[in-house]
Amino acid sequence: MALSDLLRTLEQEAAACTEEVRSRARREAERVRAEADAQREDRRSSALNAAEAELRTGTAREVEGSRRAAAARRLEARGTALARIRARVERRLDARADDIGLLPLVRRDLRRALEYAGEGDAVVTASPGLAGPLLQEVRGVQGLRVEAASHGGGGVSVRAADGAWAVDATFRSRLERAWPRLAIGLVRRLEAET
Repeated sequence: MALSDLLRTLEQEAAACTEEVRSRARREAERVRAEADAQREDRRSSALNAAEAELRTGTAREVEGSRRAAAARRLEARGTALARIRARVERRLDARADDIGLLPLVRRDLRRALEYAGEGDAVVTASPGLAGPLLQEVRGVQGLRVEAASHGGGGVSVRAADGAWAVDATFRSRLERAWPRLAIGLVRRLEAET
């Protein structure tokens, strides 16, 4: 009996040892599985974060591109509107080139220009409708000649006969000089209306 008791004890110890090894193996397997799940979740989370960041960057690029395109369209529309306004102003100025009602303004400009003339021959150029009245204005001034402009446009210009200097007070040149300031004011008005 002692042998059978010994065998039974050995079997029980072997079973207990086996159960302990199995239990340790299950715990280790659970730990490995939990670690693998955590790593998989980390990789999935990292991949999701990377995809989200990429989508945000792409969306931000698209939004910025849309903003720039809209700004370009606004600038283009503003430029088109300014060009139309300027063309209309030029047509109106050309239409008034020979307007005798503007003679006081043109005479004032001529007097100012002649202040710069000093000594020497000079040529006054004005629109055909205003050249005659201006000729009366400067009759008797030595070395001064009045010509009708071959091109349209109103106002007056005075230049030295030798080309050394020129004073351009034509409507077109005055518009050209004033246009940047006028355009800024027009843009402000256009933007206020929208």
